[in-house]
Amino acid sequence: MNRHEEAIQKINQGDFEGAKQIYLEILVKEKNPKYLFNLSICHQNLGEMDEAKFALKECLSLDNNFLDAWVNLSTIQFGRGQLENALESIDKAISIKKEKDTLAFRTNILMTLGRLEEAVETLDLLLEMDRSAMSLELKGKFLNQLKRYEEAIEVLSDCLKENPDYFKAYFSLGYAYMQVNRLFSAKNNLIRYLQSDMKEFRAWFFLGEIYSRMKHNTQAGRAYANAKYFNPQVDVDIEPELMDISDPIWVVDDEIWEEEESWKEIDRMRNENIRREE
Repeated sequence: MNRHEEAIQKINQGDFEGAKQIYLEILVKEKNPKYLFNLSICHQNLGEMDEAKFALKECLSLDNNFLDAWVNLSTIQFGRGQLENALESIDKAISIKKEKDTLAFRTNILMTLGRLEEAVETLDLLLEMDRSAMSLELKGKFLNQLKRYEEAIEVLSDCLKENPDYFKAYFSLGYAYMQVNRLFSAKNNLIRYLQSDMKEFRAWFFLGEIYSRMKHNTQAGRAYANAKYFNPQVDVDIEPELMDISDPIWVVDDEIWEEEESWKEIDRMRNENIRREE
């Protein structure tokens, strides 16, 4: 077993200090980008981020197309709040090879920078490779933040067709419908969301807003009370009181939300998925 193989074995055993010492020794004799990359892995696992960053830069000076080195450098820069540098590094990685993980990380950097238009464009590239419910929901959420509500409704509806049980999308879709004043659809989606996470005070607050616009004051008051129950900081002049989402009070007048045709279709798709699994 040569020294490099010995170092790899120590890394696999979690002995990063031992592996680091071996790489420091062999790098005196041979500047090899792979050895420098592995040394950076040791430094990272030991919490030595300055040394890890230095090793990665040395690695890239020898091989500027070392994909994983650019990704790891971007990760370190992102963790240190060096967002523009992190974006530059991940863009270099993507120019070498476009992968789902690097596109997802680029989206995260752009989101942190508040550059949502570019984040949406990056998600479109990711969706070409992997049309997942998670990516569709994230795109819909960004579109909501950009006030592009009709586009958000389209994307989030597609998300729920891909996976009717991806409940996070019901929240974002309900919010988008509320913003364009399609109140029944907004209410339906928020109720669906609350069936999966009853403690989300924002959903209760938005539900209160919707019922208020619909002039269903009893339901509005109950929804606001639930919002305040889960978050006492909610600014409504009402006593907090919990009422379960399964209570019939949430179905108003002769409008029963299960009868909406779009949800019948989603229910049909969910049942088909269950039958296939069986």
